[in-house]
Amino acid sequence: MKILHASRESRSDCRYGMGRANIMLLDGLKQNGMLVDFICSSDLEPDSIRRATNWTRKLAKIFPKTFFSTLHLMVTAWETGRTAGRSAIAQGYTHLHCHDAVVAAGARAELHGHSIAWGVSQHGYNCVSHALHQYIHPLPLWFRFLLWHWERRVLSSADWIICPTSSGRANLALELQLSMDARWHAIPHPLPALSFPKKDDARYALGWDSGLRYILAVGQLISLKRFELIIDAMAYLPDNCRLVILGDGDKDPYLLRAESLGLAPPVMTSTDTVGLYLAAADIFVSASATESFGMAILEAMMAGLPVVCTKVGGVADVVGDAAELVNPDGSNLVARLKYLIKNPMYCTELALKSSHRVRQWPDRKSVARQYLQVYENCQKTVYQA
Repeated sequence: MKILHASRESRSDCRYGMGRANIMLLDGLKQNGMLVDFICSSDLEPDSIRRATNWTRKLAKIFPKTFFSTLHLMVTAWETGRTAGRSAIAQGYTHLHCHDAVVAAGARAELHGHSIAWGVSQHGYNCVSHALHQYIHPLPLWFRFLLWHWERRVLSSADWIICPTSSGRANLALELQLSMDARWHAIPHPLPALSFPKKDDARYALGWDSGLRYILAVGQLISLKRFELIIDAMAYLPDNCRLVILGDGDKDPYLLRAESLGLAPPVMTSTDTVGLYLAAADIFVSASATESFGMAILEAMMAGLPVVCTKVGGVADVVGDAAELVNPDGSNLVARLKYLIKNPMYCTELALKSSHRVRQWPDRKSVARQYLQVYENCQKTVYQA
């Protein structure tokens, strides 16, 4: 068995979310003795990049200028899938695992007529058309239908469909009006391998004030994460509270928002040592509009932090009763943060529940074995066909 994984993300995206989950899965597969490799948008050849650019310019003529970056991302994902499909054929891979429906569509176009098993991991809670329209940019009805029909055909042809939560699997099948047969699986992301120094040591290393309470948020600086809701909430919290945001992207809008509210500027940085910040923090908060899983939330639970997060997507499947779930619109975020700050005993209770939950969470090698079972079953099906 020789397995190729393909993702629309770049190699620089591996700090957070889907990128980190993919790296852990690949490591788990290698630990189980599998021959596995990875291809992403960073690996596109010049010809593929030119095609993606040209197609984006052509399509941009019928869409608003504000949709240009999303179009480019989708066309690049398609080209990544095509590149992965050609590589799988040329290098004798038995399985191609696509980490996006658009990547899978490109791969499917190349793999037609070849006995290579292929499937999809859906890292979003919603289907592509719904997610783009709801959270990125409003789409014309005709384009939403086209995307919906396209994704439905791709998943109907796939040898497997994997979602990181059971609720995400059910929601995706419902939105695409597909029945969940034996090809549909819910396999969680593995427990990350993080180290957490003692809190005092972590604060000393970061130069944090021992007299302040630090509220930590993690994720790419994009609209989906709704960091502005957390900044707004800080205006109602005690003066000794400070916000720290770990993520890549444009910081200026958030710094300006904090300044307009008369707040101390949030600490904003990107890092590869997330465990250090988690160890130093007092509370973790997530105000995302949607999350298929919530890797950063799981990491905060590992660190024993009290967690406050919006009840969206597959988050409830991950946290169980070990976190404070707030309304999806974040309307009671301030109230629940205030409650945690005033009730240290409740924070301790949440931390104990988190510790119990993460002790039962599967590691990367265990999760990889679940993937291998999927691959083996598909291999038999393809060879029989």
